[in-house]
Amino acid sequence: MTSNTANALDTLETTTLNAITLDECKPNHCYKITSIHFTNQAIKERLASFGVVRGALCTILCAAPNKATLSIQVNQTLVALRGEEAKLIFVEPIHR
Repeated sequence: MTSNTANALDTLETTTLNAITLDECKPNHCYKITSIHFTNQAIKERLASFGVVRGALCTILCAAPNKATLSIQVNQTLVALRGEEAKLIFVEPIHR
């Protein structure tokens, strides 16, 4: 295995180990979107139009008590997500 391949695998493992789903996030904390796992292309495109894409930074503003809906901020855009959508978006905490 080449050095570059080993580094890529290390990075992938680190990302996987630190990643949580958006519905597990704490309000008023910043997160980086690491992956999005929608099978419905229309929903994926709709969220992408709001800036919900891999690499984007987002902040959880609030969540319903049962996490049925969440409100997040991505850049300057406020986005409401269904709980089932939030479970398909993986993020890592950003420590500032």
